[in-house]
Amino acid sequence: MHNLQRAAVLAALLFSGRPELHRTFFNDRWHQPFRAPLIPGLAEVLEIKHADLLAVCLSGAGPSVLAIVRANAESVGQAIVEAFAGKGVKAQAHVLAADNLGAKGWSLLG
Repeated sequence: MHNLQRAAVLAALLFSGRPELHRTFFNDRWHQPFRAPLIPGLAEVLEIKHADLLAVCLSGAGPSVLAIVRANAESVGQAIVEAFAGKGVKAQAHVLAADNLGAKGWSLLG
């Protein structure tokens, strides 16, 4: 229920037009606790504190980590890269913009 509740609240906030994200919405109890020991540095990345970091989580099955920031994405990305480097894991940070339009060019009618 923990993950489902957070997913529902997160979706409602995003559709409200005034999302007030909090990092606890991305706390995962199904996957991250079991995968973290397999990914050196992930535990440290999930604990990063930065004024502009809204949330950080393992993206899907990995090996990607998703960080949602309000500003200074490069600085947050560098903190993540450094946390992984501290555990001997080479990482790269990529700053991407959100796509608010969703899937495009699809036709359900063929």
